Amino acid sequence: MNDDRSLRVLHDADRFVAGTLRRATTDAERYEWIEVLFKACEAVEDNEGTVLPTLRGFDPAAGYRLIGRLFQNMLREHVTPAAYSRAQKQARVASQRLSKVLDAKAQKVKAKRKKDEEPTLFDLLGDA
Repeated sequence: MNDDRSLRVLHDADRFVAGTLRRATTDAERYEWIEVLFKACEAVEDNEGTVLPTLRGFDPAAGYRLIGRLFQNMLREHVTPAAYSRAQKQARVASQRLSKVLDAKAQKVKAKRKKDEEPTLFDLLGDA
């Protein structure tokens, strides 16, 4: 994965979704963005040492969200059937992985709340 290209795609995709990208994009270009984002998310999740310095601070959950939003803006008629099918599959996998990430975060929050509600040793000694 080309580091400069990856960073440019991350920024352009984010701007496109936010509505602040000042240039027009094609569905084929957004398909390429999905490819790059998907590979970046996988690289971060797999802790590939050669990619991580470039993607330091990159949150795969944010990348998966971007993939879903980009796919929603693609028209089947403007890309090849193979490209659309691949983007559709990547968007589906991104959605599944995003669900897992969000579920894991929710479980951590739930466990922390439960731990905060449990009596401490000092609470137990005060009852004695």
